[in-house]
Amino acid sequence: MPALALLGLVDGLVWLVGPWLPALPSRTGTKPVFQHSINTLDVTYLISNSLIEFIFAQQISHLLWHAPFIVRDVGGLGLLNSVLAFWLLLVVDDSMYAPLHRFMHLPSVYRFVHKHHHRNTFPARGYIDAANEHPVEQVAALTLHWIAVHVVARTSGLHVVAVGAHFGFKALGACFNHTGFDLRFNFLGIDYSVRAHEMHHRKPNTNFAQYVMFWDRLMGTFKPYESGAPPRTPAASDASDDGKGAAGAVAEVDRLPAWADPAVEASSGRVVESAH
Repeated sequence: MPALALLGLVDGLVWLVGPWLPALPSRTGTKPVFQHSINTLDVTYLISNSLIEFIFAQQISHLLWHAPFIVRDVGGLGLLNSVLAFWLLLVVDDSMYAPLHRFMHLPSVYRFVHKHHHRNTFPARGYIDAANEHPVEQVAALTLHWIAVHVVARTSGLHVVAVGAHFGFKALGACFNHTGFDLRFNFLGIDYSVRAHEMHHRKPNTNFAQYVMFWDRLMGTFKPYESGAPPRTPAASDASDDGKGAAGAVAEVDRLPAWADPAVEASSGRVVESAH
């Protein structure tokens, strides 16, 4: 139960802190980005994944209380089993998740599992958009989390503080990754940014890692952030500076889902699937 309480606390923290952060550049144009409406299948997956998370939370809680390789004593807290262990948990977890995520984008696999999650090109609902995925990939991702805990415990040692910090950090990062808040930070190779994950949703064959983009650079799949809005011309900039221009740049086709017909959207404002 403590793990589930932490998930609720994390999602609440996202919506408490998020509005104080700047918006992603892609969310500041004059045209709103497309949002997929929640349907019955989405609700089914969200309920299923909540149950999976509940079961996983019970397993993690049991591990923290009973596993002989988890240090629980305050006196046993050290740099290796806390700070280093936390860093290793993120690195090891993403070293497995990035290639698995890439595998889920193979055409022969994508349409059966991961395609559901990518119906939102610009996720914005935090936990709802993060957890709105096929239950198979939910189980796969949590399995990698479980493996990472055991690998790190047998290398640097592992204190209960590091396990809790890793769980909370991952939950916070997953929720922020599916908002329009421009959160970024970098420490010791952990180069987390919401921008990187938005680029993955817009350009699905890029940025497969979650927190350690080194793995994408190693695989050649890293893509720097692009706003999706065309550069402003000097004339437009001058007009805007005089208070006579538009409030912001108009976004390109990239602000729409890959399957949308830009001609229909431009003429009528409706987002419909392309006929070809």
